[in-house]
Amino acid sequence: MVVTKKMFAAYLGIHPTNIKPYYESYLEDLGLKRSYLLISDIARLDGVTVKYVSEIIGVKIPCDCDFVPKR
Repeated sequence: MVVTKKMFAAYLGIHPTNIKPYYESYLEDLGLKRSYLLISDIARLDGVTVKYVSEIIGVKIPCDCDFVPKR
């Protein structure tokens, strides 16, 4: 699932108007050629589970994703 900047702000716990440098930093750190983040991208970079990220941003995933994506 694509993570919007508003969802990403909720994940980091900051105001959405200040999210641009953090969002771009995650894209750069992951080395992505695309201009958007997925839930699994955030989980992979932070070393947490997909379920954890989805709970924080308020998205329900229809599966039980208790794994940390590999780099």
